[in-house]
Formats: sequence, C-alpha cells, structure tokens
Amino acid sequence: MKATWPTPNVQPQGQWLGSAGWNTDLRRVASVQIARSFVGLGKSDPCYLEALYPCDTKQMQVQMASHQSMCALVCAAIMRCLGIDHPTLWEPYAEQYKTLDAVSRLRVIAGAHKALSGRDTVPIPGEQLIIGQGIKTHALTVIAWDGLFCMSIDGGMGKVRLVERGIVHSGGQLFLHDQVMGNRRVENCVHVGDILPVNEWALPAK
Repeated sequence: MKATWPTPNVQPQGQWLGSAGWNTDLRRVASVQIARSFVGLGKSDPCYLEALYPCDTKQMQVQMASHQSMCALVCAAIMRCLGIDHPTLWEPYAEQYKTLDAVSRLRVIAGAHKALSGRDTVPIPGEQLIIGQGIKTHALTVIAWDGLFCMSIDGGMGKVRLVERGIVHSGGQLFLHDQVMGNRRVENCVHVGDILPVNEWALPAK
C-alpha cells in the first residue's frame, strides 16, 4: 500500500520546518507540541493508526495495534509529523517489522541523518530517548528535563500518556527510573531537531 501523507486524519499545518526561520531549537519545540498532541490517543482512533501505520491497510493497522507495543512507533509517527523523511518511514510495517523492529528503525533513521548519540546523553526537550535493553527496551519523547525528573510522552500497549521518571546518575552512567521497571540506562538519544524536514509538518486530528 502506497502512503499518502498527510493521511485523511492527520492535518497539515501549512509550514515546512526546514524553511528560513525554523532552526534546530524551534524544531524541538515543534516536536514537543506534536508529541503532546498524541496524548490520549489509542488504537480506537483513526488518526493514531494512520500516523503509526500510514503504509498499511486499515485491516492490518487494527490487527497490529491489537498486540504491538507502540512506544517506538509513536516516536516514528512524531518524526513523520515533523516532516522528516527516510525510506523506512514509508514501508508497510506489517512486512518491515519482520526484519527491522521499530526501535532499530529509529536508530537507522537518526544514524542516516547523523542525529544519533550514544549512551548517557542528556537530552534536550523535544528529543527522543531509547532506554533499557532486551525486553526492557523503550522509546520516548522528552518534553521536560530538569536534572531530577524527566517528563515524556510515551506510547505502549494502551493509550499514549504523559510519564514522569526520576533521573539517576550512577557510576558515570545515566538512568531513568520508574517504580515498575526500575532503572533503565539511556542507550541512545535521537536529536530530531538536527534533522532537516522535507515535508510539511502535521498534527493528528482528534
């Protein structure tokens, strides 16, 4: 299925964030705004499914949303809404995930744009983090960071939500802490503001 972007339930905002006047800082601000617009959306919302799976059929969108964890898919959707382009963002995920999972895709996209940093990177609001390893791996978009707490927009198995985690420095390493998963090390930071968009930015139509 060929992607049509923006989709019927994702609304263009009439600006290209790579144009004059839009610098890295302003693109990060836009990332926060876009991330916040996803809060409360879930698998029953057409705009959510279209933003996460724009190249899949409606049947496949519903089927995948019923069992997949959405954390890195939401991060990729925020990239699309920023106007960021990469071939992996426009492939049917029903086939893609068999060889490239959603977290790995974030690393591929950021690496291709030289916008990926490694472990223990302190993010700036608007940037995305990959934390933990193995079954504890998680991706999120930072919207506030004060040295003690991180506020982020997180996808998962349920609706997109606002999450607060503690910031832990230990042995020269940087972790995010929550009561359910404990400490998870910051493995990568995706500097979305450093990626020059090529498409008009958009927001999900709630």
